Amino acid sequence: MIGTKEKIESKLIEKFLNKSIDEETLSVSPLKDVAFKNIYLTKNKSAWLTIEWLSEELKIYAQNHYKKLFNLHPENRGKIVMYNEEIESERWHRSYLKTPARNPDNIKSSYMYSGLNFYDDLSLPQPFQNFLDFLNELEENEKYNQVTVNWYANGNDFIAAHSDCRIGMKPASDIAIVTLCDNQCDTRELQFIAKPIKKIESNAIYKMVKIETKQGCIIKMHGDTQLKFRHKVPKSPNIVSSRISLSFRKIYDEH
Repeated sequence: MIGTKEKIESKLIEKFLNKSIDEETLSVSPLKDVAFKNIYLTKNKSAWLTIEWLSEELKIYAQNHYKKLFNLHPENRGKIVMYNEEIESERWHRSYLKTPARNPDNIKSSYMYSGLNFYDDLSLPQPFQNFLDFLNELEENEKYNQVTVNWYANGNDFIAAHSDCRIGMKPASDIAIVTLCDNQCDTRELQFIAKPIKKIESNAIYKMVKIETKQGCIIKMHGDTQLKFRHKVPKSPNIVSSRISLSFRKIYDEH
């Protein structure tokens, strides 16, 4: 059950976002260019989301150069490593810049930046540099130095429920997700699902949070979001247009 305090915060969310809510699910359709801080996922406020937006100039850039950005996808679908096994993804993806090395001795860890074979070239393609520069201009302290790009051909491409790989990440740093759409009327849904955590009280306010990922929106995951929630982009078979998502992390420099 949602308590009085959570109901008050839900009313604040309603003021700034198009949303619907029941006792278990929060559905959010971000209003264009309206930022929101914070959407709490846990009662003790240890996990939360924020929503921001790219500048109008950068959204126009993305729209005008979308085909070029999408054609930067690798030839083959992406691969990840789970329990030391290589798994092919249902989308293209590629990691750039400060990508931490996989430790093959730690077979219980997931490694989602690449498959078993590490990339030779980690340089970020120039067309994506503008998005990294924009996000880093908003950061007062630590800067993002790693980028993962996901390319979805249509609504049949998806990403299964997972918690983001935090190997090499700086403690307490957020993960930012930027959405670019071929057709701005086609929006994919990003879903957050509370984990059934043993020995740890999740304090989840909702069992599921659903957010429409609109063109130019920036969703940031903070605090214990990866520990207490999984997230996914499920299939949307009725969508025929493509989508690009860029995720940004702050990785330790190796010395």
